[in-house]
Amino acid sequence: MIACASDNASILERLLQAENMMLPTKDGRIIEHEILYQAASNGHKQIVETLLERSVQASASDTATGLTCLQAAAKNGHLQIVRALCTAGSLQKVPRGPDIDPPHAKMGMKALHYAAADGHDEIVAFLIQRGLECNERNLLGETALIKASQNGHAMVAKVLLEGGADPLLRGGEPWYTERPSSSPLAPIEEGYVFLTPVAFHHAASNGHANVLAILPYSDLNCGASETKALHLGAPYGHLDVVQALLFQGAKIESVGSRGMTALHHASRNGHNLVVKLQLDRGCRIDRRTDQGRPDQGRTALHFAAQAIDIKTIRGLVACGADINARTADPESYKSITAANSGAAFADLETIEVLLQGVGGRGCTALEEAIACNRRASVSALIELGAEWIRGEVFALAGIRADCEIVEMLLGKLSTATAKARVVAAAMFRMTLAEGASNRNEKAVRIFGDFARLNFKPIGSFNQG
Repeated sequence: MIACASDNASILERLLQAENMMLPTKDGRIIEHEILYQAASNGHKQIVETLLERSVQASASDTATGLTCLQAAAKNGHLQIVRALCTAGSLQKVPRGPDIDPPHAKMGMKALHYAAADGHDEIVAFLIQRGLECNERNLLGETALIKASQNGHAMVAKVLLEGGADPLLRGGEPWYTERPSSSPLAPIEEGYVFLTPVAFHHAASNGHANVLAILPYSDLNCGASETKALHLGAPYGHLDVVQALLFQGAKIESVGSRGMTALHHASRNGHNLVVKLQLDRGCRIDRRTDQGRPDQGRTALHFAAQAIDIKTIRGLVACGADINARTADPESYKSITAANSGAAFADLETIEVLLQGVGGRGCTALEEAIACNRRASVSALIELGAEWIRGEVFALAGIRADCEIVEMLLGKLSTATAKARVVAAAMFRMTLAEGASNRNEKAVRIFGDFARLNFKPIGSFNQG
């Protein structure tokens, strides 16, 4: 074993030729194949050849990794050892010899998968020449081309395509959608369709524009939201991927099942440069997501307000986004109604004035930011001109925002009009009546102190 580990073929050969020399054993069994595996895995060509001449079995799997000698050599990039092993054994289960490349017991991977995943294009080319099937799948349905695409190995992808790999085969973790069972896109199971990605999707989501340049362009969907490749590059901020996809013909305003464009995805994750690129290429800044969906009627600015990158908010507003646009969701604040809060006030006129239009109007980007506790986004939106002295804003801050946002709004109210302070005080009183137990003690004290100092009926205010 020491001679093998040190790549000393001459010593190993003399030891094997010594009279009565026995190969090492473990628990009474000969472990010659483990010696061969170690040599193949580490690239010790002479030792591999010496052991193969003694007819050491090359098809057994290593007990620790589950890999065969061929798979370990392919994974680690040892071309000469791959050649030697293929010459000594058979890649197919035929009478000529044992199978030296069975699927891995846990992953179903074979030598071609391992070589492709680790970027060894010469080994991939050799294995294809030896007759390995390019489109064979592992247990996740992934082909060698998909493994190469996931890891950014463009040269391997090129070799596989030239060898007959199908770029439209789907593979990877299954994503589900509610497409009709008649859909030809993928097999059906329990009323759902597997919309796993193709190699093109894998390359886009992992940021590999170099692979996209090799693969044929695909406009296929994948995932529960019927996602296109452009929607996979934008959310992760892969600017070069988005540029490559647009160059290849991707439609800049293509939408998924929720009506979300790549601009929406990039804005939601705060990728300012990707947002700017799409706007420069003509994407409509105030395009809304579909109604009747969880994100219904939202613009890119609504999604940007949920993120933590203020540059995206500033960029969208500078390019003309409507800072006070409301979503189309009539249920956004249905819990904030006069019926729920009437007991908190003695003055019904005040309730009607304050709550007029609060429910059933959707929400603005500012309200999105408050709901997500994005203090920096709240501050930036107010600075950029968002309407904030409104009953909805104060009500939402009281119900969902943390103390820092509440204190920031109260600080701004210190320079506001008396009527604005009355509106805020009334909404905070409503919040305390509806759910003070859900707030921490500091928030309750802030709301209560402000309400006691500033609240009075709108009617008496007008009379004054």
